[in-house]
Amino acid sequence: MSYLNTHTYDNANLNDIRLPSGNVIPVVDRAKYLGSMISRDGTDAVDVDARIGAATKAFGSLSKLVFRSDGVSAAAKMEAYVAIVLAILIYGSESWCLTAEMRGRLRRFHHQCARAMCGVSMRHTREYRINTVSVLKVLKLRSIETYVRRRQLQWAGHV
Repeated sequence: MSYLNTHTYDNANLNDIRLPSGNVIPVVDRAKYLGSMISRDGTDAVDVDARIGAATKAFGSLSKLVFRSDGVSAAAKMEAYVAIVLAILIYGSESWCLTAEMRGRLRRFHHQCARAMCGVSMRHTREYRINTVSVLKVLKLRSIETYVRRRQLQWAGHV
């Protein structure tokens, strides 16, 4: 029996639900609801990880043709990244309660994508002392915190 099954705020029974017909409704650790991942512990870490995974797939799919292509301008890369990858990454972020660790994972993903679009490897970063701020400036991208806060503020304006 896991810690979550025995320790809840209101001592609720979190075991599987047995129906009179003999069928069982399992109580799961995570589930997808309206496009977002919900976890049993109530944190947004599972959803953030799922969003990073989905955004990674989108970036990877477009990487060769768009993001790593020399024939595509930095402005076009930025527009495609914001419209597709970033939209996938921060979907549902209006209601997230981010911890420092979750912010760090989002930030690392955002920075890795920016470096890839500029053709800057980690070796280049160390060898030529290229910082992430300069890479983001070249692409005219803002920090991930700015995009998330903007979404949250836009949502708050509609409440």
